[in-house]
Amino acid sequence: MGIRVETDLSQAMDRLERARGGLDQKRREFVRELARRLMQQIIDRTPVETGRARSGWNQGLGEEVEEGETTRISVTNEVEYINFLEFGTSKMRAAAMVRSSLNQSRREVDSIPLNVFE
Repeated sequence: MGIRVETDLSQAMDRLERARGGLDQKRREFVRELARRLMQQIIDRTPVETGRARSGWNQGLGEEVEEGETTRISVTNEVEYINFLEFGTSKMRAAAMVRSSLNQSRREVDSIPLNVFE
């Protein structure tokens, strides 16, 4: 006695590919939203004396680069003393606006339930 089973997985594979594409899109949207929130936190934490450093953050998000399953978004501030504000000097305490915002963002991402992507 023999049993022969034939199946056409093309429809299932098509659905799987569409689902994966949807997941990639959700991941990109999530990263963009996270970057927007992070940028706002950095701006809000940037010290204000003249307003130049705060307004020096590029408006909107910077360059977005896709590398496989990684999305990289860069933000910049061209004010020449921004590093002194971030890291401090021997005479000035560090504002650490980027580092503290990144740390808070990491904690928030770590607390997101995995089912948020469903």
